[in-house]
Amino acid sequence: MVPKLEIFGERINSTRPSVAEALEERDRVFLQKEALDQARAGANVIDVHTGTFWHKEPEYVVWAIEAIQEVVDVPIAVDSLNPGVLATGLQACRKKEEAIANSITLERERVEEVLPLVREYSCKVVALTIDQEGRIPETAKGRLEIAQKLVAEVDRYGIPRHRLYLDALGMPIGVDTGQGLVVLESLKLMKAAFPDVKTIISTTAVSYGLPNRRLIHRSFLPMLLAFGLDAVVLDPLDKELMATVIACEALLDRDEFCQKYVRAHREGKLA
Repeated sequence: MVPKLEIFGERINSTRPSVAEALEERDRVFLQKEALDQARAGANVIDVHTGTFWHKEPEYVVWAIEAIQEVVDVPIAVDSLNPGVLATGLQACRKKEEAIANSITLERERVEEVLPLVREYSCKVVALTIDQEGRIPETAKGRLEIAQKLVAEVDRYGIPRHRLYLDALGMPIGVDTGQGLVVLESLKLMKAAFPDVKTIISTTAVSYGLPNRRLIHRSFLPMLLAFGLDAVVLDPLDKELMATVIACEALLDRDEFCQKYVRAHREGKLA
C-alpha cells in the first residue's frame, strides 16, 4: 500500500490579514483555533509563515510556534525565505526531528546555512526547484536538472533522502496554461529519478488570479496524486477538497479496505 498523503495546513500565513492582525495583537486564541481547526480537519503538519513582518519575523515565528504547540501535537513546518528565521523557528520546535525547514533553493546562502541545521536537528527540508539566480525553469526537464543538484547537496551534507521534499512549483495557469502539465511531468520525472525522495506542491498557486479557485484545486489534486505526489500544502478547512483527498486515497491504495473513506462518510465529511 502506498503511504498516505501528508497534508500541510497553510492557513497560518501572515499574508492573510486575520493572521497578520493576530500576530501583531498577540491573539493566542485566534492562532490556536486556526491550528486546532486544521489538525481536526486532517492536517498532519502545520505550516507557519510570518514573513510579511520581515523586521519582526524571528520574534513572531517563535511566538506563533510556541502558541501552536500548546494545543496541537503535530509537526511544524517553519516557512521562511530567511535562513536565520528557519534556525530560530526550528529551535522553538519541541519535536525537532519531525519539524520541517521550508525551504531551500540552489542559492548558496540558503544551502550553506539551512542544511547544517537540518543535519544537526535530523529534521526534514523542503527544496524548491529554483536555481542559484532565483529563476524557475519553464520546463519539466529544467526542474528535474535543479532537483538533481538539490539532491546532490542533501547527499553532500549526509542527510537521508527520505527527509527531503522536492517542490515542483505550481505556477499560475492564468499566466501560462501549460504550467499544470509542466508540474505533472516534473513529478513523474522526479519520482522516477529519486524514488526515495518525497514530492510536495501547493495547490493554491496554480489558481492565482482565476475565479472559483477552489474548483481548480479540487480538479488538480487527483492528477497530482496519480503522478505520485507525497505531500500537499492546502487549506484543510475546504471540506470539498478534503473529501476529494479521502476519495483519491481510497482509489490509489492509500486507504486499506477503504476504512478512512467509510469512516469519513459516517462522520458526514463527504457530504
